[in-house]
Amino acid sequence: MSKPEITHDNHYVPQFYLRNWSTDGLRVFTYRLLASHPNVPLWELTSIKKVGFWKDFYTRDTGGIESDEFEKWFNAQFETPVEPIFQKILKNRTLSQSEIRILGRYVAAQHLRTPA
Repeated sequence: MSKPEITHDNHYVPQFYLRNWSTDGLRVFTYRLLASHPNVPLWELTSIKKVGFWKDFYTRDTGGIESDEFEKWFNAQFETPVEPIFQKILKNRTLSQSEIRILGRYVAAQHLRTPA
């Protein structure tokens, strides 16, 4: 029996959301707060996989066993249900009451999980 794959790069900004800011679906422009030299560009294209994440933010170790159970739960409960709702919003389509509730839950959960 193989070990389950553990997610170590835990995104507090969902990748599906970042893709909305991308021209190729893979990268977004990021801004450097600190540049080592005046010739270093302040803006650069960065892989979405490397933006808005914190290493092992949701990974925990219980008696030597790693778990990303929270990451998977959050994805199933909030991110997956809201993704099609974001697509409706981007197309300027009206949301149903249940979609508004899902969106509200997502916004509240996102506020609580984002590092301060």
